[in-house]
Amino acid sequence: MTVPLRFPALRTRPGGNLFRRGELDFLEGMPMAGEETPAEPARPTDPSRRKTGVRRIMVGALAALVGLITGLGAWTAAQPRVAREVWASSLDCPAGSPAAVVDSLLSALTAGDHLGVAALLSEVPGFSEEEIERIVRLQSRLGLGRHAVVRQEVWDDTDPSGLRLAQVWGVAASRWAGDFVLEVCLALEPDGAWRIRSLAGYRPRDGQVGPPDFGVAPEALVPLAAPARPSEDTTHSALTSAMAWESVWGEGSVPVVLCPQMELAFLVAGLTGQAPEFCSTSSTLGGDALRHFRACRDHPAVQAMAELTRRSFRYDAVPKLALCFGDPDALEPVFPLDDYLCGRSYGPDRRSRERRLLEAVELMRRFSEECDFLSWFESKRGEYEALVSSVMSRVPPGIPAALEKYFGQSFAGGYAVIISALSGNYAAYIDAGDGQWIFCIVHARPRDTQSLWGLVVHEWSHGFVNPVTAAHSNLVDRYRHLFPPLEAAMRRQAYGSWATTLNEHIVRAVEARLALHWYGQEAAEEILARNESLGFAHIRTLYDRLAVYEGKRGAYPTYADFFPELLQALGNPGDEPEGG
Repeated sequence: MTVPLRFPALRTRPGGNLFRRGELDFLEGMPMAGEETPAEPARPTDPSRRKTGVRRIMVGALAALVGLITGLGAWTAAQPRVAREVWASSLDCPAGSPAAVVDSLLSALTAGDHLGVAALLSEVPGFSEEEIERIVRLQSRLGLGRHAVVRQEVWDDTDPSGLRLAQVWGVAASRWAGDFVLEVCLALEPDGAWRIRSLAGYRPRDGQVGPPDFGVAPEALVPLAAPARPSEDTTHSALTSAMAWESVWGEGSVPVVLCPQMELAFLVAGLTGQAPEFCSTSSTLGGDALRHFRACRDHPAVQAMAELTRRSFRYDAVPKLALCFGDPDALEPVFPLDDYLCGRSYGPDRRSRERRLLEAVELMRRFSEECDFLSWFESKRGEYEALVSSVMSRVPPGIPAALEKYFGQSFAGGYAVIISALSGNYAAYIDAGDGQWIFCIVHARPRDTQSLWGLVVHEWSHGFVNPVTAAHSNLVDRYRHLFPPLEAAMRRQAYGSWATTLNEHIVRAVEARLALHWYGQEAAEEILARNESLGFAHIRTLYDRLAVYEGKRGAYPTYADFFPELLQALGNPGDEPEGG
């Protein structure tokens, strides 16, 4: 019998499930305790060759056994282990505490106690009886032995549900696959009992358990927790430059600006070594920046960003976080941290996730001062200004007006292109209180005007498309059956969910529709063919249905009005999602 080596119920981030495929392949097909190995069917043999065959089998089996013992010994010795001091820091688990609940779960798991595990996990969203049974069987096969509860955090602040929350970290030793960390979020229910709300399993990193403590006192975060409304004297140079752009360059011109705080965030993320999209060799100054700041790789700001990166805080989340603060070194608060940003962080509730981000920004402020980031940035002023000039000379005017006309929506804020020499291309949307600003982050000199046009149209279109998709989440979820055939291709491009995949399909279809009107049929066909080759199987279907929208603007004044009909082009929806 083969046990699937997946742990989907424990996944909290890409690649974050407890046992990843491929790590334990040698266990496939091994009999569980109490199971009999299926007998091979009888085969006719040649008596004259029987002795030779037996001898060969014995020699081969002996060699294989020696190789297995040697290889398995080396393999098991190389498995991840929790540091000895972690095991020594095992907590007391008084009855009724969150730690006691997790201790009971670990005890049941290591004992292979099906009923005990089921009793603790039966109320956790996403766990079925089959998944619980599979968990117990796999734990038995791995030979889990000792366990310990090593860390507990109880959050005095409550989440919107009004429940008090706790987070507990435990460890378990495996005979065959090293040590594992179990991270459990619990809620204090009205009946006074702590119950498990979610859990994640992963291998220990550097022998440690749980997020590192960077020693940032809560009072250091107070100024960041109450961001001021942006004003004319804000220290956010990218924003002030964009606001004054038309008065300098003329009405309808597109602001092209620099954002030093974004470059600081890209640098810190690049120094983690865990996010190749930041400071890659393809970026203009990425390699130079990593070499210049190589002595700062162990700075707490880099460690904090590494912890966020492990929890999927990558790509567009990093520039959006930077845009909420003013220029370095001060990084004064300008915009509040919205639900999207906090959702990309980690912690049992919104306030704890926000605090992780504020802590990371406080550490980036210290990095900027202690590693003298501004001196390096100013030393590269010539390269940055050359990038700005290159983009300014190629970005076509009128893109914002064309987008607002197409989507039937306008923004009270504005649009800007931000030039980066360290990473891109991303879109970032900031709610400035009196309107939304849409930023397009460009990280290299464009090949030509048309390619830059496509990039800006693509990124800015997300500001119109994504909110509509989110507003129709129940309807969108009914088409989730379309995601599995596309999943492998989409994940390779960092699109890990159906909603994100749908947004990318629609944005690329809109880009092709606008290219048709702007540059002609050949340009539109090139966009369609290129994206089909990347795995966007439904782009042409959506492209064709958008032609209906363009021809019926009287009936559909806005893209939001047309959205349900646009999805009908994808076929019949599936079942209503639970709770929908």
